[in-house]
Amino acid sequence: MLDKTLLKEIIGILMGSIFYLKLTARERLDIVKHLMRLMS
Repeated sequence: MLDKTLLKEIIGILMGSIFYLKLTARERLDIVKHLMRLMS
């Protein structure tokens, strides 16, 4: 079962997909690393 904080992060990214697509590759990587820390 997903952690509620993680679920909120995922929903936030999906809802902000237009903004996400404007991010640089480095910023995207930082978001992915943050999600990985939440899952660990």
